[in-house]
Amino acid sequence: MSISLQPEVGGGRRGRVRLQSVRRTIDVNGLRMSLLDWMGPEQPTIPPVVILHGALQSSEGMANLASHLSRRGRVIVPDLRGRGHTAQPADGYDPGTMAGDVAGLIAALDLDRPVVIGRLHGGVVAYHLAARHPEALSGLVLGGTSPEVTDGRARQLIEATRSLPRSFATIEEAHAFYQMKLGLPLERALHDIPFDLKRSRAGYTWRYNLDLIARIEESALPRSDWEVLARVDVPTLVLRGQRSMLSSDVADRMRETIGDCTVQTILASGRDVFLGGGAEQAFAAIDLFLLRLSDTGVATGTELPGRSHARSFVEPLLRALNGRDAHALRSMVAEDAVVEVVRDQRPVAVGGCDLIDELIAELFEQMPAAVFAIDRQLASRREASVLLVARSRSVSATSGTRAGTSLALSLWYELGDAAIRTVRLQVARVTG
Repeated sequence: MSISLQPEVGGGRRGRVRLQSVRRTIDVNGLRMSLLDWMGPEQPTIPPVVILHGALQSSEGMANLASHLSRRGRVIVPDLRGRGHTAQPADGYDPGTMAGDVAGLIAALDLDRPVVIGRLHGGVVAYHLAARHPEALSGLVLGGTSPEVTDGRARQLIEATRSLPRSFATIEEAHAFYQMKLGLPLERALHDIPFDLKRSRAGYTWRYNLDLIARIEESALPRSDWEVLARVDVPTLVLRGQRSMLSSDVADRMRETIGDCTVQTILASGRDVFLGGGAEQAFAAIDLFLLRLSDTGVATGTELPGRSHARSFVEPLLRALNGRDAHALRSMVAEDAVVEVVRDQRPVAVGGCDLIDELIAELFEQMPAAVFAIDRQLASRREASVLLVARSRSVSATSGTRAGTSLALSLWYELGDAAIRTVRLQVARVTG
């Protein structure tokens, strides 16, 4: 097994059970609304989560994030008005009306103040929901969503939607379109196409009503929603890709406008922070945010082992990494620990302490001069989520120029009997 600094695409161990969802349909505000429901564990350690997909998307497209979060609690992903299995009424495609749909859904399912996560256009619906129904939410996450879109940019986006090809003769043609025209990486195309397209006599056609998608986009463009954001009164996390259209200036203004708001830039990420480069950092940032919002990060009624606090392991772990002390690192982990390595939201290795030894050896070999630092951390007595960033510089023997590498390690661990018993590690590489 290798933790190669090059990103990998692929699934986990053959036969591994993936967390599953249940398709449900309910009536909300006169709308027949479909949703995917990940019930999560019997004793959740995070608030319930509602995920809102993008414009040209449905609930299935957010399965990676939903299944990840459902390890800790219940996750609901609805098909928003006009998409997926939800009905397509004649009107109501503005963000405010769709926010009302989601508010009705939260009430119908009797969700106790969930955290709402919105991707792109879903984020627009999410902040309208938070502004109109602050009592219904405990937190808000906006992924790549900008409240400011100029007239010129709006015309470009609407034209791009209106000019979408109605069909593709071959799957290779669809792959090329996603990469060349939409500017998406191959892994994103491979992920989205099974949910977006279906086979037909013409080859492959959209599962969506493209005219309706254009109406949805037009209803939210152009926009300058600063007054709406100013009414958001719940803790908020804004995720922006390093190469996204959400500029750092706009993100900073969002932080100033919303009372309790944190902005995190996802390194190596483009427009979509939830898939492709940097997604592991986005997932870790959401983990930290949800842990912050939970009372203790521990399920109700759970008996806490020993006197140790998970936070007490963070500083020794950092010292051991920077001191290249493999023995100290290994001593923190219980002999019967379960270790999982995740890349692109997919498990690539599952094992025990032998896997820990291998990971430590490869990490020290690949980045022998790296300096590790804590970027984010949050911990309860029993578990912790830590984002570590390793930076190294080297001088090329041929050109004399300095090259830099940064490695983001998203680490979640759980204690038992004063030792780490469960570890989940996500790895992302950034060059520059």
